[in-house]
Amino acid sequence: TPTLIVTYNTAPTVTAASLTADPAAPCAIGPGRPAVATTTPILHASATDAEHDPFKLQVEVWPYSGSAAVATGNTSAYVTSGATASWTVPAGKWTDGAIYKWHVKAQEQADVASVWSGWCEFTVDSTKPAAPSINSSAYPPGVWAGGTGTAGSFTLTPGTDPAGPGGTASGATGVQWTLDNNAPVTTAANPATVSITPTTVGPHTLSVVTMDKAGNLSAVPQTPYTFYVGAGGLTSPTPGTRTAGSFTLAAKVKDATTVQFQYRR
Repeated sequence: TPTLIVTYNTAPTVTAASLTADPAAPCAIGPGRPAVATTTPILHASATDAEHDPFKLQVEVWPYSGSAAVATGNTSAYVTSGATASWTVPAGKWTDGAIYKWHVKAQEQADVASVWSGWCEFTVDSTKPAAPSINSSAYPPGVWAGGTGTAGSFTLTPGTDPAGPGGTASGATGVQWTLDNNAPVTTAANPATVSITPTTVGPHTLSVVTMDKAGNLSAVPQTPYTFYVGAGGLTSPTPGTRTAGSFTLAAKVKDATTVQFQYRR
């Protein structure tokens, strides 16, 4: 008896929310598009299949206003339905300062493929921003002022964010600062105003770097911002320093023209 056997195989479906890139860059288009600090990001996506067949990804990357892909490829191995597949943009395909868009389709081993996903966009920005400026009327640099427990306001203005060869910069988003080499604090504002309350007298050093949307930080070391808390005190040697042989005694005092040193062996 003749028998007709029909095997039905549905195409996989790309999970729209799964499209992401490393460094962290969720899928978005338009002004809210993310920025990445590398020209070789890793692109991720997942897909599901009604028959639970494994799949691999086909990837296309286009210039934002281009008419053809600048990079294409497939993930190297099939992964199970619902899993995430990843593909790295090859070196030399992207330009720092340019905007790109990318999409994927999922393909089964039986060559049944999904439709192309929607587009995702991002700006490539691997150029470091310029150093910030620091200003404080409460605790000016190199001057004795205030006191322990007295808060002072500091205005931290991010530096400019120059564009790479592609002509687009992600833009400065804020600063990262640390006082006396303690844990860094990120403040997302331009300019950023922070309040610092010294807990000890003597010199304190505020170090600040500009941060852009792609996560680039301005180059360090930068010119340190050193201020002095209290009416005056010894600046050399600094507290806790172990000296050997001869050394220089130095002090700074507010509203004084002479300083008298006393020391004992």
